[in-house]
Parts: sequence; structure tokens; C-alpha cells
Amino acid sequence: MDPASAVAAVSPQHEVELRTQQIFKDMPWRALNRGDITEEELIDVCHKNFSMTREQAQNLMQAIRDSLIPVPGGQELLHDLHAAGYNVYALTDNTHNILAYLKQRYDFWSKFKGIVSSADVRHLKPSAQMYETLINTYKIIPEESVFLDDLEHNIAGAKLHGIHGVQFFTAEQASEDLRKLFLVMC
Repeated sequence: MDPASAVAAVSPQHEVELRTQQIFKDMPWRALNRGDITEEELIDVCHKNFSMTREQAQNLMQAIRDSLIPVPGGQELLHDLHAAGYNVYALTDNTHNILAYLKQRYDFWSKFKGIVSSADVRHLKPSAQMYETLINTYKIIPEESVFLDDLEHNIAGAKLHGIHGVQFFTAEQASEDLRKLFLVMC
């Protein structure tokens, strides 16, 4: 996700940094991802508190959806892990509406054996509740599992639960780090 580009698509250039901070770094977006507010309520917040028209706020939500694209090589890595027989799960900070949109847009979601979203758990990574829900719901054995994420603090959260962690910078690097953890892929 590229919040600044999404904001730039709907706001004057001089407001981009401030609006990005107000919406994505402060509470509104985090509340949305936790499931505490709906997209319509976020649109109302943007309209009432951040001097955006309702149309600008709606366009912002669409710009965010459009900015959510797979990382280069990520789909191939997911396919390889799935083809090799590994159970792969998604642990995502996302809303129900955005997940539904992404599932419709990309077919790789069927490769996941299960999905835990922040909107269901009402917490965000690296909250303990996210990892505990994943472990308990899918009967995952932490010491036999590996968590991939692009953010170090999310990896640290997984490690606190005994899950190995690999920070994802590129698909090639992640693949190599997985091999180092003795995972054999097709």
C-alpha cells in the first residue's frame, strides 16, 4: 500500500504529507483495519475532520484498494510453497471489504489454507492476539512454522510466540532465507 500516492491522487499537493499523517499514521486507518469503524465511517471522518469532500474520501478508498498489488515474486513464492506441500496462512492487517476486493482481484488467495485478518481479531500486528488467533485457530505448531513479513516489528511479534521469522525484502532473498531454515521447495 502506498498511502501518500493515494492521498496525492485526491488532495492538493501541499496537503499530501499532512493528510497522509492524519489518516494513515494517526488513528483513523488503524481503527478501520481493527474493524472498529467501517469504511463509510472513515469516509465521514475524512469529510468532517480533514476538509475532504465525500467524493474525495470515496476516491481515496478506491485509490488505496488499487494500490494494493502483490509484491514482485511474492505470488510465485506462494505458489512454490503451496506446490511443495506446505500449509500457508495469511495474517493480514485488513478490513473485510478490502479483503473481499483483493480476493476478487487476485486468484492467489486460494493457496492459503486459512486467513486471519485484523478486522476479525480486532487487533493489529504485532499484537499477541493476532499470532495467538492464528496458532489456535489453525492448530499451528509455532516452532515448526515460519512467519514472513516486510516489517521487522511484526517478525519480532511472531518470534515472541516461538515462530521463526523471515523479513521479506525480495522474493529471492526470502526464498534463500527459507532454504536456510531447511525448507525445501519444488
